Amino acid sequence: MLAATDSLPVTSQPSAGSFAETYRRLAATDPDILSVHISSGLSGTVNAAQAGAAQVPEANVTIIDTKTLSAPAGWQVEAALRGAQAGWSKERILALVARIRDASDCLYTLDDLTYLIHGGRISHMKGLIASLLHIKPLIGVEKERGTYVQLARYGHSGKQSKGWRT
Repeated sequence: MLAATDSLPVTSQPSAGSFAETYRRLAATDPDILSVHISSGLSGTVNAAQAGAAQVPEANVTIIDTKTLSAPAGWQVEAALRGAQAGWSKERILALVARIRDASDCLYTLDDLTYLIHGGRISHMKGLIASLLHIKPLIGVEKERGTYVQLARYGHSGKQSKGWRT
């Protein structure tokens, strides 16, 4: 779908004010709020959520930093939701979410480096060279800081490029 458009999507985290409005609205019916977010190592969303929560003293907001993205973040959200629906304590839910976070890994690769270049994740020159040589990164998210790490680079044959593993 992205290839069929002339404009690239942009991503922007919600403002602290948006979080405060949401927390205030939710606290009107239940002051205990679990707020689950993309890794703080990849986005400022956790910081914005914390700032928003500080503006709403009537809410008891617990911020969860998934330290990942995509499916493993979704699994944490799903586990928290199911635990809450089952009437579990916040501590039990947080323990389950932590176990899922610790047990989950993600690996990503891309057919095309265009969006990494446009998003500033890699330089134009590096992207051009990699594209010409048909080299594709194997990317993961490390668990301590929740940041991207390049695990390997694969060439046109699909085999790991010799000496390129990081």
